[in-house]
Order: sequence, then C-alpha cells, then structure tokens
Amino acid sequence: MSVPPEAANDALNVTLAIVQSLMKRCIKVKEGNPKALKLSDEIARRVARDLKLYAGTATSFSPLLLSCATIIRQYSRGSAFQSVPDWTSITDDDPRIKDHPQFQKTVDYHPPSVLDVPAIATSSTIPTTIPTTTSALIVPPFTPSALPSLPSCTDLDLVAKPVVEPK
Repeated sequence: MSVPPEAANDALNVTLAIVQSLMKRCIKVKEGNPKALKLSDEIARRVARDLKLYAGTATSFSPLLLSCATIIRQYSRGSAFQSVPDWTSITDDDPRIKDHPQFQKTVDYHPPSVLDVPAIATSSTIPTTIPTTTSALIVPPFTPSALPSLPSCTDLDLVAKPVVEPK
C-alpha cells in the first residue's frame, strides 16, 4: 500500500519535529548519562524507520533529516552508537548529504507553517466515548517496549548510504 506524497511529506515533517525535540532533550542530558544513549537510539530508530517508509514517496522534505542520518551513520559502528552523537552539528546545508539518492527532494524544501503540520492528538482531541461497532481497526500502542529489540541503526544503510539508481 503506497502512501500519498502529501501524506509522506507531512509524516516526515512530524518526524523532524519529534526528532528535534528528542535532540534537544539529549543535548540537555549530561555526557556519560545512559539516558543520552537511549535518546540517541530512539532518534536513530525514528529517522531510519520514517525515511525508509516515506522518503521514496515524499516529494519534499527537510535536509535536516538527511543530515541527521549522516550524523547517526558517523557515530555508529556495528549498528550501535560508540558515543553520543553531536546533535548540534546537524545543519540544513550539510555538504555530506549531496550524494544521497533522496537529496533532490530536499533542495526546494520549505518548512511548513505551524498550522500546516498535522496535529498530534492531545487529551482534548481524543474521543471519550467507545465506538459501538466492532469493525474499528485495532492498533497496538506505540511504546518503546512494543518496538523490536533490534540494534538502533540496523536500517541506516538503507537510508543513509548513497544508492546508485538506474538511469
């Protein structure tokens, strides 16, 4: 099932917002604190998963996501972080992303206005009644314990390494 391009663009904008929030938290944690590596692992999982799911269909997304993937690749060895990445080195004009196969989708990227980014559900927007039909789709909760216990960077080769596409 293919994701429509606008939905893929929106999903990657949401990913960027979440990843930036996680990076800010990670930067505030003191070096050597195990929480910094856990936050870094979560950043790596999100970036790898969402670039894999949406970058091929998206028409435009932030170069910050590719810069983030480059930093993840730089700081990881054998699918695990050797040290906490320098999240402050992520930039929208990172020259290392120019060889990435999805680079062209970042060239004319314009950040959405705050009103354009899909809202994340809050307690005031969640319905308080339970549907009476049984045809509703049941989606398991997205929690760290629900994620597979794989190394953090297993999919990064798919999203961060340049791939030669046939012409």
